[in-house]
Amino acid sequence: SSGINAEYGTDKPSSALPPVRSQPKHRKKKKKKKKSVNFEEKQDVEKEKDEEKKEGKIRGYDYRAWDKFDVDAALKEVDGEAEKKREAARVAEEEEDEEE
Repeated sequence: SSGINAEYGTDKPSSALPPVRSQPKHRKKKKKKKKSVNFEEKQDVEKEKDEEKKEGKIRGYDYRAWDKFDVDAALKEVDGEAEKKREAARVAEEEEDEEE
């Protein structure tokens, strides 16, 4: 430690040096919030989330699933949804025009 002090020209002990920049000065403890959720309800919610993830996604490395994936059907589904939105917007505009 005297090498560091001599190198920077200080007579202070190394404990008086400022903390290292990448380390926080004080670590704050986070308080954990207790939730009153039944264990069974929590499991049901987790199962629903897992099922939703499994249904909608195909992993990028799952080549067999991608081989089975029907791109044309997916495109028709997306186009159908977009068409429904356009139709709903057009109907809403017509209703607004009729009210005026």
